[in-house]
Amino acid sequence: MSVGRKFGGAVSRNTIKRRIREIFRLNKHLLKKEYDIIIHPKENCNYAALEKAMLNFFSSAGLIKKSGENNI
Repeated sequence: MSVGRKFGGAVSRNTIKRRIREIFRLNKHLLKKEYDIIIHPKENCNYAALEKAMLNFFSSAGLIKKSGENNI
């Protein structure tokens, strides 16, 4: 995972990376397994806003499993 320098110093970039990893970790059970996902953040935002944006993206891209769908 990489975050561009426009987000500031190493501390800011690492914070964004940690947030993205945690949001993915907590929600990966909702996602279909046959896709690779690349996340390119556009702006520095708080955890709640980033989580909402990621879940909205997953939903609009059709990456969220339907209820009862089982990926093995």
